Amino acid sequence: MAEYKLSVADKPVSGLLEDKLGNQKYAQSLSKFIQNCQTPLTIGIQGEWGSGKTSLLNLIREDLENAEVPQDKRKKGVITGKDAYKIIWINTWEHALLKSPEECLLSIIEEIISAISKVDGTWNAGTKAKKALTNLAKGALRVGAGAALATTIGYGKGAELADELVGGSDSDNSVKALRNSLREIIYTIKEREQNPVDRFVVFVDDLDRLDPNIAVQILELLKNIFDVEHSIFVLAIDYQVVVKGLRFKFGDPTEENEWEFRAFFDKIIQLPFMMPMSTYTLDDYITHMLCEEIQLFKNNAEKKLISGGILTKIVRLTIGHNPRALKRLTNALSLINIYNKDLLDRDDNSTEIKQLVFALICLQISFPKIYEVLLSNPNFPSWDDEFSNRLTGGPHQEDVGLRTSLDRAMQIHEDDFDEDWEKVLFKIVWLKNWQKNRLVEISRLLSVIKDDILGQQVEERIERLMKEALTMTSVTAVISNFDNNMSQETEDTNTTVIKNRINYWREFSKVLRGSQTVFDTNIKNINNNHFAGYLVRKHDDILPDQLQFVVSTGSTSPLKLESYSGDLKTHYKRFQYFRTLKADLEQVSGSKIKFEGTEDSTKQQLIFLPPEGVKNRVKLDDPTNREVAATIHEWIKSILPKVESILQRAVEEEDTVLTKINV
Repeated sequence: MAEYKLSVADKPVSGLLEDKLGNQKYAQSLSKFIQNCQTPLTIGIQGEWGSGKTSLLNLIREDLENAEVPQDKRKKGVITGKDAYKIIWINTWEHALLKSPEECLLSIIEEIISAISKVDGTWNAGTKAKKALTNLAKGALRVGAGAALATTIGYGKGAELADELVGGSDSDNSVKALRNSLREIIYTIKEREQNPVDRFVVFVDDLDRLDPNIAVQILELLKNIFDVEHSIFVLAIDYQVVVKGLRFKFGDPTEENEWEFRAFFDKIIQLPFMMPMSTYTLDDYITHMLCEEIQLFKNNAEKKLISGGILTKIVRLTIGHNPRALKRLTNALSLINIYNKDLLDRDDNSTEIKQLVFALICLQISFPKIYEVLLSNPNFPSWDDEFSNRLTGGPHQEDVGLRTSLDRAMQIHEDDFDEDWEKVLFKIVWLKNWQKNRLVEISRLLSVIKDDILGQQVEERIERLMKEALTMTSVTAVISNFDNNMSQETEDTNTTVIKNRINYWREFSKVLRGSQTVFDTNIKNINNNHFAGYLVRKHDDILPDQLQFVVSTGSTSPLKLESYSGDLKTHYKRFQYFRTLKADLEQVSGSKIKFEGTEDSTKQQLIFLPPEGVKNRVKLDDPTNREVAATIHEWIKSILPKVESILQRAVEEEDTVLTKINV
């Protein structure tokens, strides 16, 4: 039998001893506020799905029940909060099951009234309240039979009856009658000497699991009915749920009408409290889960990866402080640890593979579409234009929005999109509209995997480790029907692609050897296992720190000159000057030339289109296109010395030329 827990239940914290996120001080503060505030009052606990709202409600309730409460002047001594406060817990989701919206509303109200009526000495008043509720129910259900729930609160069809329900008339079936009955109940309890109850605290949980429209209706009815002295409501609901629920009334939120949404929320909620997720003690929580609960990481060296280290960094980039997501992460890792224990505990790269599995599960939870892309092509540092074109359905060279967005992203987050695979990532996410607002985090996460986990591994080993980790983690993935444009390459197909590319670059190096070009002088640096879709070389003589030549396995742009560092304005001026050399360059290359890049672009490009007779979008690394590949290799070998000579002279004249060009 295992000595550690095999899973972590996705249930809220029930007491202070279970609190691992440091919410105790907030719970105690809110509890003290509830004990001393003026009434009636409503507190709104806000936070995204899974942020720990229910856990905080449990902690507040526990602190209230354990509080020591002095008796009033008529009574001596101290009693516990369990006696001084009548605590009522409402789970709205349970009331919504198999019920219409109207029935859900009335069921919630009935439970609250029943709980209050059970306090000694309130039988008569309770009977009167239940009778008022019955009359209210008849009207509410009559409205619900003829119109949507929204009409019960006064919008659209059925507005006349709705006005009556919220107190527009003094009839027996109005909210006003029910509210008066509740006041009578609470007054009776407060005046009866043998009843120690000082105030009623109603916790309303899981509102954000309901349809937002229904959640808003519940909020408004509770406000109208229970706006009585000595009552406090603690509601677990996020402001964004309220916004969604009010769209039928105010329309989509804009800068002009945003105040209307705020006004409604402020009318219902007198004290908003936002779940303090950013202050959660994340290191301690992750250490507790991974080292104590499921014992994935055991020795001190591995534990150091958590405390302020790489694993915490990965969590912050992905699932953040969301407790529900952290529990899902822990359970997924626990299952993988059980099934792959021998692999994860081996000596050669156990820590490395554990980190990789951890990162991929975080990616799987937060960015599922990117995880699916990795399943198709695990070696993401080799992602190239050919791959993105297959995935997105074309090169999209004329997409101004894409180019502008990438340029802007590179200006603000240059380090996150300066490598070619990062640009491919940007292109895929932007065109597919996959969590665009988190593109920077996605790029940084993959960079952590590439630089901090995999490090200086050869590409073949990167491919192997990624495949191994993806195989382990895929069992917990929720895979959608992937886009039709996605290449559904099997493992065998991927292996074939790798072999073909390795052979392609070996052939390229043979042809270029002795050519006295940038790809000759650096040919010894081409790894024998290089299988990326491109090869980049920085020229030692032509601005080695600012210009680079790129050769691709695709025929559409087989040879490019790019800027890659330095001053943007200088690069733009330089490539403007290169444009004046277009005729000379086209003459020596025997092909057309295209320039890409604007004044504010982070990268300027001079693209040599393939020579006459070579079609676009040919996979040069495909053995069936061997003749075309040989043509391209010989073409590059013949033209590159002349191209380099022209560009070198141009750069030598740079100081004079750049001062003359007005851009």
